Amino acid sequence: MVELFKKLQPHSGKILALFIVLFVSFLSYNLYQAPVEGFENKFVYLLKEYGYIILFAWGMLEGEAGLVMAGLLAHTGDMNLYLAIFVAGLGGFAGDQVYFYIGRFNKSYVHKNSF
Repeated sequence: MVELFKKLQPHSGKILALFIVLFVSFLSYNLYQAPVEGFENKFVYLLKEYGYIILFAWGMLEGEAGLVMAGLLAHTGDMNLYLAIFVAGLGGFAGDQVYFYIGRFNKSYVHKNSF
């Protein structure tokens, strides 16, 4: 298992980028296939259907705006406020860990490609 991590270590940023592209592709496909009319209605449908998953990913990338979205959905009754706060905190924690891991083990790549 340690050997596998050592082999994957130089490619951790690419793996993260692949997961982000797959997640955005999944959301885009579901946005296209939403059973409502109009872009705004499709976006609201997507937030109501996959709200916690979107909140977790949004928390990993930038959490404060995601909490505003969660607060609005909790106000309308589409999301549980306490669960949304927990999911956003979990996403923020996971994002910090991923960014720390990428920075710690890929600093030679960053220094090599910096100005």
